[in-house]
Amino acid sequence: DFGLLKQALSAGAGAMLSKPYRMKDLAELVSLAALLEKSLRLESEETTREAEPVRLWCPSGPTIDSFAVAALSRFAKSRAAEPIVVERTLPLIAIELMENAATHGSAGLSSARYQVMLDDAGDDLELTVTNQGVPFNWQKVLARAKTSMQKSRASGLQLIVALARELTYRDGGREARALIAKREGVNS
Repeated sequence: DFGLLKQALSAGAGAMLSKPYRMKDLAELVSLAALLEKSLRLESEETTREAEPVRLWCPSGPTIDSFAVAALSRFAKSRAAEPIVVERTLPLIAIELMENAATHGSAGLSSARYQVMLDDAGDDLELTVTNQGVPFNWQKVLARAKTSMQKSRASGLQLIVALARELTYRDGGREARALIAKREGVNS
């Protein structure tokens, strides 16, 4: 259930897989882990820190740019976010919102792009992902995410709801905004 998901994430999990699961779900989690590892490696290799809020335009497509995720982590680190937020919470939320914008937000558009913005909001980081595509019916999906689990894997939206202090949508669902506490344990 959703309460168990929140407990698992609070204990340090990055996702949740329950039996019986599909091989596709397992493969997606392995791909996510590889993307996180590459992004963190890129972030730690870079010596400069993001001084200004991060503003990125990303091309829609099947893969998320690890350099973009690394830039978000660098900015969070420069704003004194705790390591768990820099290394796990922010990247997991960002990747899910970016995947949603890259797939659902670009439906029917050729050469679509989506925008990712990360800014300092005092005790929080404000992550906004805006797409150019069709509106997202977020009310129903968000209500389902808060009440029930999928059969084998927690959805990305459920991870966001469990990890972020707040998740809101604007512009008919084309813009997602997540507030992420800089200190672990403050989001709940």
